[in-house]
Amino acid sequence: MIVWLLAIVAAIGAFTWLRSVRMNRQRWLQRLNLPGSWELEGADTATVLEFRDGLAAGRYAAKTGTGAERGDWRLTGDVLTLTPDGGDSEDYALRVFENGAIGIDGPGRERQIYVRRNDNVVQLTRGS
Repeated sequence: MIVWLLAIVAAIGAFTWLRSVRMNRQRWLQRLNLPGSWELEGADTATVLEFRDGLAAGRYAAKTGTGAERGDWRLTGDVLTLTPDGGDSEDYALRVFENGAIGIDGPGRERQIYVRRNDNVVQLTRGS
């Protein structure tokens, strides 16, 4: 009887802890708000990373001067995984700065800082 009671209490505790972890992760993803356009700070050539779709995964496009790369992205913890179309995936450390900037560090993107690009495009709907 006591064993069952302890098992039930442990299960409730584990459920509560997992729920809390998921909610904290969701709040962090919403604050980060990765989808959108991010411009490389201090670059000689315009370099833009654009993340689309969900808060933790989706499609991306990297545009540098005349070159472009497209593929899938996924955020697991503080690791950003980019998988170019037809290529191998690469993992990057992601740091979030308070001023709306992110740091990406990994192969080909060593210690890069990106700032959110504000697009002034407003979608207008036509009246009937």
